[in-house]
Amino acid sequence: MKNEEYGFVELFNKIDIQLVKEAEGDWKKRKNVLWLRSGFAKAACAALCISLGALRIFQTQVQAAMKEFTGWVVRILQSERDLSPYSEVIDKQMTADGFTLCLEEVILSDNRIYAAVTINTEYPEGTVKGGTCVTVNGKDYPVGSVFDAAEDIGQNLGEQVPHHVYTFVLDEELPETVTDLELHFTAYQNYEDCLEEKNTFTFDFAFSATKEELEKDKIQVPVDKRITLEDGTAIRLKSLTLTKLDSRIEAELENIPENKKDRDAAFNSGYLEGWDSLGNPVWYICDTSNGKDIAFVCDIQSGMLPSVDSEWVELQYYFYEKVDEKDQRPIDTVDGEDMVMEDDGIPINRVDVGEPFRIEVEQNIK
Repeated sequence: MKNEEYGFVELFNKIDIQLVKEAEGDWKKRKNVLWLRSGFAKAACAALCISLGALRIFQTQVQAAMKEFTGWVVRILQSERDLSPYSEVIDKQMTADGFTLCLEEVILSDNRIYAAVTINTEYPEGTVKGGTCVTVNGKDYPVGSVFDAAEDIGQNLGEQVPHHVYTFVLDEELPETVTDLELHFTAYQNYEDCLEEKNTFTFDFAFSATKEELEKDKIQVPVDKRITLEDGTAIRLKSLTLTKLDSRIEAELENIPENKKDRDAAFNSGYLEGWDSLGNPVWYICDTSNGKDIAFVCDIQSGMLPSVDSEWVELQYYFYEKVDEKDQRPIDTVDGEDMVMEDDGIPINRVDVGEPFRIEVEQNIK
């Protein structure tokens, strides 16, 4: 096998090629080994979105097309979906310590808050991070992760980028009725302060918003499907929830091995991928918990979210396993060269479990 190196963005344009659209940009080839790290799914999705100094690259053609959209969220997340019915225009500005932040727009989902923020700063290395909690109806809700997507960064990763969408992923769902909401941001003058969490400046935006419109268009369907792993663990899929912003498949583990390490290895790196009836690629990653309950999630940022207009979603469960180099299989062929994958330098193969299955997405709006 000839070794040609691929950059990180190419990894997502080549891995599982049947699901991911080809990159239009002229990226530099380097090696045909695709590198993975532990916790690849979550880390990779986060790395595409999180930006310390806005590490996100958009293709010029897509940027030009998205200028036609008026909503900041759809524009920055490169979505063609009409999210205007669910968007709240906030337009609140705060200035302090060399930073000016304007909260432009917010969209609320079950456990996600999408916030479009314009940032201007006098510091060349100035950066802003989302807070570790969100205050809803006077109660603090812990934030599990925050993704920062930035617009118009081009090829210069060090340049200041004013327009961002912060996605706050909460550890629990928002209440049915949201009256008052407060988003928290922390600003840093340079990367060193950000890494060391020192010399911070805080910005707290209080406002009113609702998720009532999104709730009206939510699709919820029961699912009765079991995926049995080699060690006997069964993943029982119980329900699918779908909106224009995100989707979640609730599941429960059965016949769990007594050894917790074996249990975690059985499903911690699992994925569901496939297509919806309209031909859209679909990709769910496993979101685990400490108990038997798990979920497979995807959202608008991944670009692989089922359409609410689809009649069904067809999925295949798979994971990656470490193997000896002699047993490694290519995952794809590009320009006549086989591509393989590694995790921390160890060869890995994709393993499909069971057969593809279909979930009927009946239009039974909640």
